[in-house]
Amino acid sequence: TMIDADGVLLPVSCAIPCGLIINELVTNSLKHAFPNRSAGVIRVGLHTRGQDRVELTVADDGVGLALDIDPRRVTSLGLDLVYTFAEQLSAEVELQRTNGTVFRFLFTIVPE
Repeated sequence: TMIDADGVLLPVSCAIPCGLIINELVTNSLKHAFPNRSAGVIRVGLHTRGQDRVELTVADDGVGLALDIDPRRVTSLGLDLVYTFAEQLSAEVELQRTNGTVFRFLFTIVPE
């Protein structure tokens, strides 16, 4: 796993959902992304995008999420939780399925 993070200070109301999103997506990558390989790369990024905007990225170089799967409509509790936590952050969610899977969340820090 590779971590690429700025010195982002998050209030607890943002940090907890971010941590839970990272946990779910890294766990999914470990379980599903590398079925025919003994190794792969999982990247986690956290960067500022302007004064109060943050981008969280969780990516892997595995087999990728199948094109026929809509992650917002799966019965998997894990992905359902990811989108629930993204809603808590009022995050824009982007999914890329080329050369692995990339989930990108862009949200505004709301002070507590």
